[in-house]
Amino acid sequence: MLDFGRHLIDVFAVGDPAHAYQGSYEPWLVAISVLIAVLAAFVALSISARMVAATSRRSRWAWACAGAFSMGGGIWSMHFLGMLAFSLPCGVCYDPLGTLLSMVPGILASGVALNVISRKTEPGLRRLVVGAVLMGAGIGAMHYSGMAAMQPDALVRYDPRLVGLSVVVAVVLALISLGIRYRLAKHWASTGLAALLSAAVMGLAVAGMHYTANAGLRLFSALWVAGRPHSLARYISGPADYDDFGPDRGDHVGRHVCGASI
Repeated sequence: MLDFGRHLIDVFAVGDPAHAYQGSYEPWLVAISVLIAVLAAFVALSISARMVAATSRRSRWAWACAGAFSMGGGIWSMHFLGMLAFSLPCGVCYDPLGTLLSMVPGILASGVALNVISRKTEPGLRRLVVGAVLMGAGIGAMHYSGMAAMQPDALVRYDPRLVGLSVVVAVVLALISLGIRYRLAKHWASTGLAALLSAAVMGLAVAGMHYTANAGLRLFSALWVAGRPHSLARYISGPADYDDFGPDRGDHVGRHVCGASI
């Protein structure tokens, strides 16, 4: 337990940003990742109407599962496409099992959130807030479990302020999205437009959480932690390879899953 606490503290020890690797994004992949999140949200929110109209418990659960997998799968797809768009000057590997399991939090949270808000009676503010918190928590849990599956040739650190802000972004935008879908839509002439706007805001909740969290990601060469040489370097590379992981290296090494470059 003490080791876990010590490790958690280390993860939030940001260090000197001047020695962190500088990443860059491929704009068209970023745009596609946001589009995927919006489409997944549109499908899930459309399914919520089917859940309300369901005439049996079995059909309601079937629609709930479909919505959960649609939203959870969309969150997961957006995350890893966003990571594919993120180029780093160090090698990055992904643990296959951890990558697959990272889909679970988003699916479970989406399923529970849909069950909370998709009932015969119109959801009040309390239910909308609960649904938004569950959705935001699911987006955050998926993101950080997905990041835990990432195994870069670097030491991973997070800015705790941006970690907290990323979850707030997800919850607030999810609440706005649900408010549009269930409270404002009845005042609009076009329900389709309201559904599309609601999905767009929910997609921004997913993407906004991801890219805010990534802004707080700090990857350091094994030689540099808090601006000084670190002994953990010997566990990551041999002494002859130290130059390969220096803070000034600027080439993209690549990403791998099970040894296959992607």
